[in-house]
Amino acid sequence: ESGSKEWIHRPMSEQAALFEDQCICHILECLSPTAFCLAFLTVLLEQKVVFVSSRRSTLLSATTAFSKLLAPLEWPHLTVPIVPSNLAVDLIQYPAPFLIGLCSKEKDNQDIFNFPKDVTVIELDLGRVMLGDNYASSGDSKGASAELRLQVIYLAEELGACLGSILSPEVWRCEDPFYVCNNDEKEKSAVNVSGTVRTLCQEFITELTEGVDSCCMWIEEGDSDMNQEGIVLFDEDRFFHLKDLRSKKRNASLLAGELSSSEVTSKFAIGLDDFDLILETFLRGQAMSVFISGREKKSMTYW
Repeated sequence: ESGSKEWIHRPMSEQAALFEDQCICHILECLSPTAFCLAFLTVLLEQKVVFVSSRRSTLLSATTAFSKLLAPLEWPHLTVPIVPSNLAVDLIQYPAPFLIGLCSKEKDNQDIFNFPKDVTVIELDLGRVMLGDNYASSGDSKGASAELRLQVIYLAEELGACLGSILSPEVWRCEDPFYVCNNDEKEKSAVNVSGTVRTLCQEFITELTEGVDSCCMWIEEGDSDMNQEGIVLFDEDRFFHLKDLRSKKRNASLLAGELSSSEVTSKFAIGLDDFDLILETFLRGQAMSVFISGREKKSMTYW
């Protein structure tokens, strides 16, 4: 009864939001800001991810937190928060992306040492993320896979520094000569940790998806008065061009009125010079395909 007091009188939607917030805080206690962002980018790029921990509640928190932080995108692949030990060996060979949790306390799971090369292992008890050697789709070359891993690590360091400077400014900004730590700011940064993480992830994904509608074309055949399902065509070249312009702060005159942040380029804008493989991998993921196909007809060019 005492354990349910926090939840029982709340609406179901509020219970779900509170649970997700607690999951995010739980994982932030396991991973540093940089490691957290590295794990987030790995999930965003739809890689095969195995969470390992001796605590089953931590495994549930990890799969819940990272899948929910993708909003407005959705994780469209297999998710198994706690894999039964008798299925673990077979499940890590699954050919499509997945989020699965392995409890290291189970004896059968302790015998699993050799993960496939395309699997990223996140050890929550140790606070480390080990990217798979083949960090890309199966059709990519080893050189492209290695380059993608470098881009992801570099971007994770940048996002991690941003997140760390918000959550723990006294640590992450201690070498900044213009930063003065005060107790009010320190208390403020600890008030809503999950909200801070949600905001950062949402702003990053919003920046990645900016301009999508202007790259879509809705095509219908037949009488326009008939209710027919249209075909959505997507201009990849235009999308990459927009990302490059936004990263170089030259988007205002070209895209005025099209983008919600057309006047000021987001601090999370990434371009082709440094992150071309990340953009390509993100765009061709299934989550992005679902997002594009779910756009409204009136938001894009159509005939």
